[in-house]
Amino acid sequence: MSDVLIDMPTPPYDDRPFTTQVKPCGEPGEFIHLTPGFLAPLTNSTAKKFINP
Repeated sequence: MSDVLIDMPTPPYDDRPFTTQVKPCGEPGEFIHLTPGFLAPLTNSTAKKFINP
């Protein structure tokens, strides 16, 4: 699996991004879940900020 998963919305999060955290606090999550509905409205400038914060 990758660090970022792009998949269909799942309840209860719908189009809101979330992480699956199985390790202790302060450790990275398993992945970040993003949906097409979350990504679709991004513009070039917001996408660049997401890629290079």
